[in-house]
Amino acid sequence: LIYLGDLARYTAQAAPKAAPAAAAAAAAAGPGQHPAAKQEWQRAAHCYRQAARVLPRSGNPHNQLAVMAVMTGDELRAVYHYARSLCVGIPFLTARENLLLLFEQNRARWVLLGAAACWG
Repeated sequence: LIYLGDLARYTAQAAPKAAPAAAAAAAAAGPGQHPAAKQEWQRAAHCYRQAARVLPRSGNPHNQLAVMAVMTGDELRAVYHYARSLCVGIPFLTARENLLLLFEQNRARWVLLGAAACWG
């Protein structure tokens, strides 16, 4: 199921980029994706969710869902799935580095916002 989800995600990522006029419709399909990619994007998420149900002790499905969340800019959902991928019987250890990177990016944005507030 993970591999099927990966193939669907790669297919969605390889779809033509959305035209600026169709950007709102493409937002749900993934980052800059053509609306036609939405079905593949949803199929990937479905495969990963099914894998999490079939193998609840494996962290891999949640890591893949976190990757998709990062790609769509849903960082809170990404944090949730990275944490889930670490808190299972067979953790996906790479998720730790990804989670730390996500926190570091957030901290850097916070610092920039603080600097802008001081100078703005």
